[in-house]
Amino acid sequence: MSEPGSDFLHKALFGFYALFIFSSAFSIALSQTSLGLALLLFIIVLIKDRYRPFVKELRWFYIFVGLYIVWLAVTSAMAERPLASMKGTKEEWLFFIVPIGIYLFQLEKYRRWLITAFAAGVALVALYGLAQNITGTHWFKSDTLNLTADGTVRVSGNFSHPLTFGNYFATAGLFFVGYVVSKLRLPRGWRRWLITIAPVPALTAVMFTYSRGATAAAVAGLLALGVVFKRKYFIYVAAVIVIIVIVVFSLPAFHERYTKNLLQDFNTEREEGRVFIWSKSLHIVADHPLFGVGQGGFSRAYKTYLREDIPRWRVYPHAHNDFLQIAAISGIPGLILFGGIWAAALGLFWKAYRSERVSEEDRRLALAAILGSVVFLVSSLSECTFGDEEVRQMLMFIWAAGLSVTYKYGRQKMTPVDNTP
Repeated sequence: MSEPGSDFLHKALFGFYALFIFSSAFSIALSQTSLGLALLLFIIVLIKDRYRPFVKELRWFYIFVGLYIVWLAVTSAMAERPLASMKGTKEEWLFFIVPIGIYLFQLEKYRRWLITAFAAGVALVALYGLAQNITGTHWFKSDTLNLTADGTVRVSGNFSHPLTFGNYFATAGLFFVGYVVSKLRLPRGWRRWLITIAPVPALTAVMFTYSRGATAAAVAGLLALGVVFKRKYFIYVAAVIVIIVIVVFSLPAFHERYTKNLLQDFNTEREEGRVFIWSKSLHIVADHPLFGVGQGGFSRAYKTYLREDIPRWRVYPHAHNDFLQIAAISGIPGLILFGGIWAAALGLFWKAYRSERVSEEDRRLALAAILGSVVFLVSSLSECTFGDEEVRQMLMFIWAAGLSVTYKYGRQKMTPVDNTP
């Protein structure tokens, strides 16, 4: 089994994959076009180099992914509109991001440039988002920016909604926090400064989306950092959380969304509140426990549990919770398999981080994957983040980074790594 080589095929594969993760911060079209080309080249590499992506150390992760996709196909076939439901499963191709990334992360110089490309995209678009908040101008789109009740701009970057922006940049921001706090020194020069600084504008921009879920998820990521390092970063983590609390309770725009609006979400009679939506989603699961209602069938099923004169904008297309959404569209078996994917990924990241065999450079990747995954997971408790392609494809890159450590250290015979900076 060979490492990524230096010929044109491997360089092109790396180039398209790097373009994918860089552009994922601002363009779904460019990122997925680049990803599609990278996948085509990766298939050629599989054949040419006889590369084996499915090794035993990652078997449970891939087993759960495979069974999950198969079960989605089965439940789509059983749905009220099977063809439309099957079409809705097309997003599952994003799982291919993981084996491609694992392959490229085996080479040190590719790894560092992929992290750099990711940091560059995150930093640039986060700064653009902050400029949106200050100027109230969307430079690259004619769309009107989202506003709070008092007219304050909610940062959305180049995404269509502040929630997408918030979940993406909260996850990316904590990934880089995990990458930076390692004991190992970062690469020298401009790349070191870029990777170190990237989480600052990212997490700052998250706050100015005024998204409660994304901000809470970022705080959860910081708490996870405190748990992992125990006392080492306790003061820093506590200081950041205190600053967030002070901002929330001192600025009117924050105070409105984080207090009054948050309480409204827990009103069981309020049709746009999270608790109301979750309760109706549980009814769907209870009535369709085995096969669910299929991809794309949630809104039709949800409507049957509402009053007859409900406005159409109150008939939501998802459950505002990934786990409830998966249970509703694919039944309890789909929920178990989805949970298995998460358990396998997080378990492998944690095992790699705790292993004595792992170098500090690789341990850094495992920690970054843990923190990024925790943020995404927390955000998915109040939104269907896994169903949001812009954020999900970035999560698959983060998983590739973390799982590449397991792949590397699980092999029987290690191939020397090119340490070219």
